[in-house]
Amino acid sequence: MIATILARSFRIGNAAREIATRYAADSLRDLDGDLRPDDEWRLEMQMEDGARVFQILIRASQG
Repeated sequence: MIATILARSFRIGNAAREIATRYAADSLRDLDGDLRPDDEWRLEMQMEDGARVFQILIRASQG
């Protein structure tokens, strides 16, 4: 799963990372145990031109 947030209305830096982190936490909570081994969950915060500002990547593995 990939979630993308456009950063056009946020200042780059701590505020953008704080917003992304809160959104990621809420989204992962909504998965409610559905993340399985070998699944990948990624959140990207991007500028309108597509340039990545911040990324959170979670990979599930077993063993």
